[in-house]
Amino acid sequence: MAKRGLPVKLSDLSPTQFENLLYDLMVAKHMVNIVWRTPGADGGRDLEAQSVLVDTSGAQTVAKWYIECKKYTGSVGWPTIYPKLSYADAAGADYLLLCTTSKFTPQAINSCEQWNLVRRNPKIRLWAGHDITAQLSQFPDLKARYGLQSAQSTPGRS
Repeated sequence: MAKRGLPVKLSDLSPTQFENLLYDLMVAKHMVNIVWRTPGADGGRDLEAQSVLVDTSGAQTVAKWYIECKKYTGSVGWPTIYPKLSYADAAGADYLLLCTTSKFTPQAINSCEQWNLVRRNPKIRLWAGHDITAQLSQFPDLKARYGLQSAQSTPGRS
């Protein structure tokens, strides 16, 4: 966490802190039925959650999300993503969200885009470190809790 009140970078969090942050972010983003699948054999995901969409008629659609957290210093490539995708596909997940403190290789991005074009489910979503930082901008209290900004900032909505 932060030393002497100075904000830390996302990459400074431990793997457990990074998973905790993403769990809390999913709660803040109104995901439901969130289940932690670690430690141990996680079946291709660290978190499992559901999103609920209510359409104009009032009908609800529930989507199953597999969320994988990768605290990496180097880029995440397609060979790392594909086995996670296989687990999500076999389990009937609607979405696979891969989150990393770093970034994704161009091949990984292209392969995920191609998958999303030709396959129905699961859809792949990628959050690189800068995407997570952008998501967290909506929730300053989460940033403060994890030392990613000073605690004197205005409280957020989560």
